[in-house]
Amino acid sequence: GKVDRVDFQLYVARVVSREWNVKQVELRNAGTVAAKQYAWYHVLHWRGGTYNGECFDVRDTTQDQLYAAKPADQIPNGVWESVRTTWTWQVFRDGKFIMTGYRRGDDVRCAKDAGHRLYARSALNCVEQRHWDAERLLEVYYTADLVT
Repeated sequence: GKVDRVDFQLYVARVVSREWNVKQVELRNAGTVAAKQYAWYHVLHWRGGTYNGECFDVRDTTQDQLYAAKPADQIPNGVWESVRTTWTWQVFRDGKFIMTGYRRGDDVRCAKDAGHRLYARSALNCVEQRHWDAERLLEVYYTADLVT
């Protein structure tokens, strides 16, 4: 019911703590990049969102990203580490900065649903069964190039 203006790094940490706070560092790192780039894409490509005369870029719903407005010191250390580690990473396809989407997905074999979104359940299978790192997850799931 309101528009919050938030430091971008804090915004990403809050989203990651809500959507990607998993024990597998590789999956959390890939999810951190996906969350950050999704939001930044919408900053760069404003969709015209307004509420009570104020502009906004993303919604705190499953339509965009779930956001928990908790104090920075209540965000887990692992989340902060993922944000710091991947802060400079960007995903490109054909030389263009892309909108990264992600979903929970189905429990299917590693990368069966790869192509344009990061699906958490199958990506977890890639991490656990094939020992993929975050870079490989991002490149395969988005059929893209990663710049770190």
